[in-house]
Amino acid sequence: MAEKIKIWGRTTSINVQKALIALSECNLDYDQEVIGRQHGGTFEPEFCRLNPNGNIPALQDGDFILWESNAIVAYICEKYGSAVLCPDDVGQRALCNQWMIWKITSVYPHLRPLYMKAIRPDEYDGGEALLEAAPAKMRKSLDILEAQLAGKDFIMGEDFTMADIPVGAVLKRWYTLMGEDDHHPNVLAWQKRLNQRPSFVAHTNSALE
Repeated sequence: MAEKIKIWGRTTSINVQKALIALSECNLDYDQEVIGRQHGGTFEPEFCRLNPNGNIPALQDGDFILWESNAIVAYICEKYGSAVLCPDDVGQRALCNQWMIWKITSVYPHLRPLYMKAIRPDEYDGGEALLEAAPAKMRKSLDILEAQLAGKDFIMGEDFTMADIPVGAVLKRWYTLMGEDDHHPNVLAWQKRLNQRPSFVAHTNSALE
C-alpha cells in the first residue's frame, strides 16, 4: 500500500489552508503534522531537511518533497485532480498559474499590512504609510478580479479550478477583516460560492491568528 501524503503546518496558516483545500478537493487521505508559530518546529533540523527555508507548508508524497504553497496546490491538482481542476490544455493551465502568482504579487502584499495590524499588532513593522495605502491598493487589485469574474462562476469560467484556491483563500481573509461591501459584486458572489464548497468550509473557517 502506498504511503499517505504528509503535510506539515498549522491549520490556521493561510498557506497551509491552500494545500489542505487542494487535498480535500482531490478527496485525498493525508497525515498532518501541526507545526509553526505557537507549535514551533519549523527550524528543527528534521523539518529543515524538508524545507530549508523553515516555512510551512511542506509536503511529502512518497519520496517526493515539495515546499511553497502554490507549487503544492498545483502539484496536488495536476497529479490527483481532474482535468477540470488542473486543465490539460497548456494555455489554460498557464492561466491558472497566472492567477495563482497574481495572488502572491498583487493581492497578498496589500492584505498583509491590514492583517498584521489587526491580528498581530505587536509584530507589525510596516509603518503607517503602508497601512494607509493598503485598502486602496487592495481594491484596485479587486477591480481586476471583478472584471475577470464578469459572467463567470469561477476565475476560469463555469468550473472551479486550482486558480480559485489561493485567490479564494486570501480574499476570505479580506472579507473577514473588512466586511462585505457593494464595490465588487462579482467577487463577492464568487466568494460566497466558494464558501459553499466543503473544502473551503473545512479549512478557512478557523479563527485568524
